[in-house]
Amino acid sequence: MMSVVMVAPAILAKTCEEFRQKLAVVLPLSNRIQIDIMDGKFVPNVTVGEDEIIDAKLLDAKTIEYHLMVDDPIAYMQKISRNIPKNNAIYVFHAEAVRKPEEVIKFCKANGLRVGMAINPDTSPAVLAKFADELEMVMFMTVYPGFSGQQYLAQVEEKIRGFRKSHPKIDIGVDGGITVSNASSAAKAGANILAAASALFTANNPALAIGRLSAIASEAVAVEVEQV
Repeated sequence: MMSVVMVAPAILAKTCEEFRQKLAVVLPLSNRIQIDIMDGKFVPNVTVGEDEIIDAKLLDAKTIEYHLMVDDPIAYMQKISRNIPKNNAIYVFHAEAVRKPEEVIKFCKANGLRVGMAINPDTSPAVLAKFADELEMVMFMTVYPGFSGQQYLAQVEEKIRGFRKSHPKIDIGVDGGITVSNASSAAKAGANILAAASALFTANNPALAIGRLSAIASEAVAVEVEQV
């Protein structure tokens, strides 16, 4: 069980204006931010692309997760990494998007890029376990990727719990439908990075919302640790 739980604001934006507005909201709130990139092929939705993200000139002090919901993750990694500092970027690709995940990992290692892998709700975590020693983090989708605002799939927690038991030190992220009603159970299952989108951007006070999510998750983990 990881003792610290972080909430990572997740930006899903379809236009440059929306991206900049959301970025301005979350930059003061967290040292870790997730940016969703969708190509309309791996998932049916399309977001702003790598050009708009590069133009945003993200702060070096932030850790940025580029969640690549695309069918050619290496192409996106190549372009973004040429313009964004390597030390603050983690490229998270989907196991389902590629035939050979090891080739994506090999590319990242050869180019000094930090890499993570995500899986959809129906995918076995065995693929994560196979490459865990080479990954910066893993991500469990708790919705089917493509659109924000979906209902949280609690059944994924059992997979998270099993993976955490066998991999106690790796960062485990969850993405999809995170709210105050499930942040506790996600953290108890073993996730230590909670990606939150709708819960923040639909809140009247995003700063208060992220603080509440973080407090709920951290308290849940603290109780679990005390009981061990």
